[in-house]
Amino acid sequence: MALARKVRDINKRLVGVSVRNQREGLLEITRLIAEVDDKRGPEVLKACEKEGIIARLVLLTRDYLPDAAAEVYYINLCLSSLTNLAFFGAVPAILRVQGLQVVLDCVRKVPTGPAQSYSVTLLQNLLMESSAVALVDVEEVLELLDELTRSQDATVAKHASTALVNLRAHAEHRARVDAAVDKILETKRRLVEQGLLVRAEREDKEERAAIAIQKVMRGYIARQ
Repeated sequence: MALARKVRDINKRLVGVSVRNQREGLLEITRLIAEVDDKRGPEVLKACEKEGIIARLVLLTRDYLPDAAAEVYYINLCLSSLTNLAFFGAVPAILRVQGLQVVLDCVRKVPTGPAQSYSVTLLQNLLMESSAVALVDVEEVLELLDELTRSQDATVAKHASTALVNLRAHAEHRARVDAAVDKILETKRRLVEQGLLVRAEREDKEERAAIAIQKVMRGYIARQ
């Protein structure tokens, strides 16, 4: 009961008109969620759902993104809270309030630091739900995650790899995912072939130019 009351009090600041109060509330809810143990996780999740805090966190994240460089600290707080809530079972609730698109936007627009780690971890968790896969452009997400698997940040690379596995784990979407993979591979194959052709043509031109120069130089030397 005390936990629910605390969440309710924090939410009053989160929904207030004062930016300062909102940010203080955001910091408080982030700390509260982070400090809750696994046993009380479902309790804090229930309180957050009742007060609309999950929707509020998604909305705040979206509002901070246009100025991501300046607001990255608060984006981190939002993503941290959502990631921890997802661990307690908030994935369906996050999807209901259009959180998936916001998380994808974070992956694209905040490409380094803790925010990227949180957003990729959260994306991995969201893609465990079949309904999430139905909401995304599979080809776009595949290319994004494939790039992230080569991240220098080992945590990001690991969670991106797991997210790829989750994307294909749902039998009802597997054909769609495999078709997107085939399309990406075919595109890459064509690009490689085009690159090799351009390189061969360039090398051929350079060779012809070198031969022409040699002929000119031989003629010049013969005239000396």
